[in-house]
Amino acid sequence: MNVSRGVRAERLMAKRYEESGYAVQMDPPPAAIPFSLGSYRPDILATKGNEHLLIEVKRSGAKVDERALMKIDQEVQQHPGWRFLLVTVAEEELEEPSSVVLVSTDVTAIRGYLQKIDRLIGIPDAAGLVLPQLWLTYISALRLALTRDGVPLDGATDLSVINRAYSEGLVSIEEYEAGRRLLKLRNEAAHNFQSDVTLANTHELRSMIDAHLARLELPSS
Repeated sequence: MNVSRGVRAERLMAKRYEESGYAVQMDPPPAAIPFSLGSYRPDILATKGNEHLLIEVKRSGAKVDERALMKIDQEVQQHPGWRFLLVTVAEEELEEPSSVVLVSTDVTAIRGYLQKIDRLIGIPDAAGLVLPQLWLTYISALRLALTRDGVPLDGATDLSVINRAYSEGLVSIEEYEAGRRLLKLRNEAAHNFQSDVTLANTHELRSMIDAHLARLELPSS
């Protein structure tokens, strides 16, 4: 089923609040709110104890009627325990789970795949073709490391894998920022014949992959 990016943004935020311990209701009916907001319907109602959050979800770059939302916020503030939030979801966060993955839990198999990529990694004109393949290997290595640590990843996007790897201490803040930057380049390269991918980008990602594979190859303590 092809779900719109707007709906995916709402579902993503609903999941995040659920994971933070909130009871979440998407598209709550007027009866779920003990005061009137006129014709306005929030995207999400998140409740934890006496805290009630009315959440409007917008994609990055989407137009916002600031005056209308300000009036909603002013009304909500009059009711103790209730807050109004406008949250923005970046486009890269709406990436669908990859349809092509390395179906392997074996480091040797991943290294074998890398050997094929390495034949092209030094060719400048091939950088835009190589980066998506290297990215696939990088995410596979992170998934393998997280899975071995017992972290569930069903349905996880590449960005959520990076976020989880950072929160679990598998990647540094520097690698986390590099990963987000390289993911953006990967997405551009995957959808455009022309991209800004350079040899330096491919070598950077290749080094990140090697570091994770080396750790995966260490004997378990």
